Amino acid sequence: AKISGQLNMSRSAFKGLLSLNGAVVGQHLFMSEQASFHEIELTGARIGGQLIMDGSTFHDKITMSGTEVGQDISMRDKASFQEVDLTNSKIGGQLIMDGSTFDATLAMSGAEVLQDLFMQKQAGFQEVNLTNAKIGGQVYINGSTFAGRLVMNGVKVGQSILIREQTKLKEVNLANAKIGRHLDLSDSTFDGPLHLGGADIGDSLFARSTVFPVEYEVILHFASIGSNLDLSGAPINAIDLTGTPIRGELRLGSGQGHQPTIWVNA
Repeated sequence: AKISGQLNMSRSAFKGLLSLNGAVVGQHLFMSEQASFHEIELTGARIGGQLIMDGSTFHDKITMSGTEVGQDISMRDKASFQEVDLTNSKIGGQLIMDGSTFDATLAMSGAEVLQDLFMQKQAGFQEVNLTNAKIGGQVYINGSTFAGRLVMNGVKVGQSILIREQTKLKEVNLANAKIGRHLDLSDSTFDGPLHLGGADIGDSLFARSTVFPVEYEVILHFASIGSNLDLSGAPINAIDLTGTPIRGELRLGSGQGHQPTIWVNA
């Protein structure tokens, strides 16, 4: 299908497969305002404007591998999703998932987001795969919950990754990630291992009052930190810094209101 203008399916209800593989939409595609969908196929589609899915319910898999969206993809406002495949997709603006629920795997390996990625405001996720994805701006993962793994090995982020505000995580893999500015994990809770081996962090790594499980060491070997490593107030069993240069300060306590690092035994 080729549509020069907009395609609006807001407030609609689809009970079967919606197949738009290879579709070309010149402007925006709307699937919002409490619409209801089952399986959706958008493989290789081209959308010139925004893809809006805010506040709707998606009862089955959405396949958007290789899809190109000229502006934003918005999947916020308590939208509900099952499995979502955005593998190798290209998004010209932002990807926004704030406040929504993903009850199955969110696959974004090889995806390219030219601006920011938002996964915050009490959003809920199962496994998320961002292997080798490229994010031009910042990644916001503040105040959300991950019931499965967050896999970001090899990800390239132009600015900072912010995982703060009591975000709850299981295993997180940032091995060989390249982060232009900061990685901030402050005040978050990990219930699984954190892998940062080979990561390249352009500025500082903050883990102030971050809760790490005592049965795992923090893996930060052969990484690179362009400025400070701040572990103030974090309970840690062990951290592996083998071969990792820290070009600023190693902070295990602070005179600016932060507590010292708490060393615990497994």
